[in-house]
Amino acid sequence: MTILFAWDFHGVLEQGNELAVLKVTNQSLREHGYEDQATLKDIKRLYGLPWRDYFRQLVPNVTEDKVEKRARAYVKGKKDETIRSHAESGNYSKIVVIGDTERDIEAGLTVNATTYLVLNGEPWRSKAHHIITDIREILREL
Repeated sequence: MTILFAWDFHGVLEQGNELAVLKVTNQSLREHGYEDQATLKDIKRLYGLPWRDYFRQLVPNVTEDKVEKRARAYVKGKKDETIRSHAESGNYSKIVVIGDTERDIEAGLTVNATTYLVLNGEPWRSKAHHIITDIREILREL
């Protein structure tokens, strides 16, 4: 049985991935026409915050409208595209998607994945199959 596990690393499995977050953040800024670039010091300072807060902190005088537009476009497009590309590339008996936002869960549901919402705060209603507070709860899928 081959299982595809897909997860949102920022907020779910984010420890030790500062260089990856730095690369993705700077790539996103460049793709959207911003000359401002983050430093590793910035990433450590902003560690664990939502992407919207990264944009607010890294782009001086950015409007809230631009923050929302950039964050929505980047997060929605990248998550759906990444999960769909991987799901379609192999013959998996099961797909498991792990995330900390409803957007992660919705992306997983588009490919009929079993979904896990990792709570990093107060609980909320979710379409996720499972709501967990400890990533080790996913071990039952193995």
